[in-house]
Amino acid sequence: MLIKWIKKDFKLDIFYEDPGIDTTKTASDPGRGRKRFLPSSNLQGVPLIRVFNLDELNVQGDPGRDGVFDFVPELTIYPRTGRIMFPVLEPFGSHLSRQITEQTEKDIYVYPQLYDSTVIQAREIAEKNRFSIRGEYRTSISSEISLGAFNIPPGSVTVKAGGTILRENVDYQIDYNIGRVKILNDAYLSSGIPITVSFEDNTLFGFQTKTLLGLRADYKFSENFNIGATFLKLFERPFTPKVNIGDDPINNNIYGFDINYSGDAPWLTRMVDKIPFIDTKAPSSVTLAAEAAVLKPGHSRAINENMGEDQGGVVYLDDFEGSTSSIDLRQPTNAWVLASVPQDDPNNLNPLFPEADLINDIRYGANRALLNWFRIDPQFTSRQSPNFTNETSPYTSLVAQTEIFPNRQVTPDQFNNILPFDLVFYPDERGPYNFDQPQGYPGISAGLDNNGKLNAPETRWGGIMRSLTINNFEQSNVEFIEFWLLSPFLEAGPTSIENRQGNLYIDLGNISEDILRDSRRFFENGLPGPNNPDRRTENSIWAKVPLAQQVINAFDADPVAREQQDVGLDGFDNEGEREHFKTWLDNVQASITNDEIRTRIQNDPANDDFVGFLDPSFEADENLQVRYRNFNNTQGNSQPSTGQFLNSSTNIPDAEDIDNDYTLNETESYFRYTIPIQADGTDGSMKRDVTNSSNINIKQFITDERRVENGRIWYRFSIPLNDPNIRTSVGGIQDLRSVRFIRMFLKDFKEPVTLRFGQFELVRNQWRVYRQDLSKDVVSDQNTTIDINAVNIEENSSRCPFNYILPPGIAREPSIGALPRFKTSKPYPFKSKTW
Repeated sequence: MLIKWIKKDFKLDIFYEDPGIDTTKTASDPGRGRKRFLPSSNLQGVPLIRVFNLDELNVQGDPGRDGVFDFVPELTIYPRTGRIMFPVLEPFGSHLSRQITEQTEKDIYVYPQLYDSTVIQAREIAEKNRFSIRGEYRTSISSEISLGAFNIPPGSVTVKAGGTILRENVDYQIDYNIGRVKILNDAYLSSGIPITVSFEDNTLFGFQTKTLLGLRADYKFSENFNIGATFLKLFERPFTPKVNIGDDPINNNIYGFDINYSGDAPWLTRMVDKIPFIDTKAPSSVTLAAEAAVLKPGHSRAINENMGEDQGGVVYLDDFEGSTSSIDLRQPTNAWVLASVPQDDPNNLNPLFPEADLINDIRYGANRALLNWFRIDPQFTSRQSPNFTNETSPYTSLVAQTEIFPNRQVTPDQFNNILPFDLVFYPDERGPYNFDQPQGYPGISAGLDNNGKLNAPETRWGGIMRSLTINNFEQSNVEFIEFWLLSPFLEAGPTSIENRQGNLYIDLGNISEDILRDSRRFFENGLPGPNNPDRRTENSIWAKVPLAQQVINAFDADPVAREQQDVGLDGFDNEGEREHFKTWLDNVQASITNDEIRTRIQNDPANDDFVGFLDPSFEADENLQVRYRNFNNTQGNSQPSTGQFLNSSTNIPDAEDIDNDYTLNETESYFRYTIPIQADGTDGSMKRDVTNSSNINIKQFITDERRVENGRIWYRFSIPLNDPNIRTSVGGIQDLRSVRFIRMFLKDFKEPVTLRFGQFELVRNQWRVYRQDLSKDVVSDQNTTIDINAVNIEENSSRCPFNYILPPGIAREPSIGALPRFKTSKPYPFKSKTW
């Protein structure tokens, strides 16, 4: 639709909302309100459009101010788009500062945060956010009118030209689905007569049912005398007993009484006839009518406190339902991929990863240990499945909903069990694309032992990363990472419990997608196949990298081509790996004495072969963690199913492009959050009173603890993302406005460990922390912190030291299915009576 703003009927002005703080003003002139000028300073009385150089011409376009906005196309306004252009730089910032002489006045009116901060931060400064631009305009529209509504009821639209009602399909057409009217009769468009459209919008509808009852009774004493009574009742039945203020369900009664008398009055005729010079001919009559009515307001009994025990109705100022929402990071599981080596801050004197700066160097992955991540397939936990395994280990067995949320009542259409997100870390085993040599790399790795195990496992790491759908955490107000973690110390290890202690690291920001760092973007479907054997590639130290541009993210439909392309991130099948990494392979084979390990390395040098959890090589009672040991590998993980069960982890090509933007991101700038994982004694508990590498005690992060009868111990972690004291900045990141990726890795462990997440999510809040000074008369404490969080019966009913209970007079609301609804936060009921 072509819109062009017309100069003739265009009006625009700039206003300042005066708060009226001037104590010299009187009641008749309070001094507050919308003004076209600044109420004080040397610019007092000067129109703001003149201050901002928007009034330099008169109506003829000659130099001279006339108090009207200068409508100059392509200079002050773009008529086609309606954009207003200021002819000065930073009009409410540096320009306004130059116009005002007194510094005290500058502090009041100048708004530099509009230009040096984000929109969210600028809006928080309410005392400066007082300028507004208002105007009127008329447009020339090319016969189409958008109604701004969808799914309009047919026949509910009325189009008028002046007072004339236009005819549908003759003078106009309408698309009821998208809400657009097209005028067919050009005579109405060219006449200049205003065209108005009215319609019924059923986009929004109310859940409250309304009932109107009426009763009318009359008693006729005679032909001349009648009394009557009227009764009207209007009541609303709310969809839920919990209603917000302003939506109170009414229950109003109206009682009416009326009397009517009418009769002949010959005596009145005789009295009138006695008046001189008057002689009446028509008979006289007397009519008397009287009415009285009373309104008795009320409210629905459904909102009575204590479910009807108290006659006072309860409405909510804010019930805080939906005040927080979460982004589940556990699923889909295949959104997580093998992590690139974290790059530390160059100023860090003790970098965690000395190999991080290496490019196109085989030493880059020498410290990568084996890490598995998965959610156990439901067929292993369903007793009706032929693959059901009756696991007893707390790290592979079923987790009931009530184990973490004891007050949760599961409806018949919900799963009784939670599918945790499991991380199993083997710090002494080679991870994919780890080409550490037996003697190690000086200054980087500690090498391999005679059995192919990694020496110094506490120096090894394993990690995963994924892209995020929400990138601007500041705008979306994402404030926490929250997760329920099962204590990893519930089972005895091969040695002391201290060897299963270490650190969990979480990085948020820009993360390098170059998993095998060679500054080349690898994607499997770019490799040569039987239909295109001449497709160009080049070899780096790591991989055979395609040179063609990726067009789609899918394999060739030919199964033979898929088999040749589904070879992992190095671009080589096992034979190609043996040839490409021959020097390393010969060195390792000469040092390892375990024949089984030598054969395994010979068959898969890169250690990237995929093995499905239902592979026939597994015994029927095989441990689930063993079944998933090679499930995350990339070579052969996209093969079509050949049997009853799907034996793949994905159907799309593996690539160094986790956000699917067809580019390779190599930038590393992120915030790091460190969470120590330490034992507290030998009863399986985690130590809460412990500091991380930033000297921050994590006790403040553990907000709840759940000890279950079966011996399991769950901890609820809540990590505040905006606290600068608990995070480490890497790569010059300054805020959370561009968080494209999350990376999670484990380090400093000496023995295998399992981290089981019952929940793992980003939490956003509808409430924001106001970070400005509320009063200049109050001494501010810079050490004061505020924590905005949500509590509920299901998650916090047994919280220590203070558990959450329902407030007095509040009952959990039954939902459809007769189960109590999830009650979030503490409500603030407001009792009211209708008058």
